[in-house]
This record gives sequence, structure tokens and C-alpha cells, in this order.
Amino acid sequence: MSHLGAPSTELAERCEPAGAVPTATADRASVDSASCDHDCTAARCGDGYANLNAGEQRDPVFHTNADPGQDSVNCDNDCTLPVCGDGHVNAAANEQCEPPNTAKCEAACKSK
Repeated sequence: MSHLGAPSTELAERCEPAGAVPTATADRASVDSASCDHDCTAARCGDGYANLNAGEQRDPVFHTNADPGQDSVNCDNDCTLPVCGDGHVNAAANEQCEPPNTAKCEAACKSK
């Protein structure tokens, strides 16, 4: 069995993180890279962990126990925060339309 951060061909270990293996939860973000989580798995939206270095702002599975690929009240299905004007209608966050300030959509992403 290999250890995180050591060369490996094991199926469970998919990549190498950016730094030394973290010793505490708070250290995880310093080891994450754009393509690899601290636990040597590939960074992806919906894996239950928000890897900020991979552009994830939240993860729907971790923050809301939502199914991967689903919007939640505080997370879009692409692991970004739900923001009116982001081009994505997140009904769980009470958005009804995009883009805002148009003939059919008010400033707060509510239908006119």
C-alpha cells in the first residue's frame, strides 16, 4: 500500500497533490491543486469537497447533501455560488430567470 504523496499505481490514488500531505483539516486547501484534491483524488464538482484551487466555491454534496449535478439553495450545480446574473437559473435559490434587467426578467432574477 502506498501513502499519499508517494509514487503509486494504485487505482484509488489518481493524482498527486500540490504539497505535503496535510496533517489537519485546515491544511487541506494548501495542498489542493487545480486538478488534484488533498486526498490524491481528481478534483471535480460533486465529489463532496470544495477545492478552491480548482475553482469550486462550494460543493453541493458537502454543503447541502444534494445529489451531484443538482442546484441547491446555496450552490449551483457547477460548484459556484448562486448569483443573479451568472447566466444560470437556480430555482432552488429562488431565481426565476436570467439575465436580469431585461424585458422578461427583473434585477433580482424574478420573472416580470
